[in-house]
Amino acid sequence: MFEQSGNICTHIYLPLFFLQKYPEYKTTFAVVNALVLGLCGFLSNFIFGMIGDKFEKNNPKIKSRIAMFSALLTIPIMIIELGNHGSYWVS
Repeated sequence: MFEQSGNICTHIYLPLFFLQKYPEYKTTFAVVNALVLGLCGFLSNFIFGMIGDKFEKNNPKIKSRIAMFSALLTIPIMIIELGNHGSYWVS
């Protein structure tokens, strides 16, 4: 459930926010967003998948803890992205 709300936020609301706040960076946002989602999505799945598989025998709750950790990690990132600092590149 929460994974889907995160996907909705990054795929629907975030582009609308950036388009409204920085309309002159429409093409730049599209390219940078695709690269960030693709690269970071691949790396996080690969790295956290390896960590989860490695420690699953000793700690059966490791995969849920990894998911919680990654969700908590996005809070400061979203605050920086959506903050009212006036700079596209900081966002």
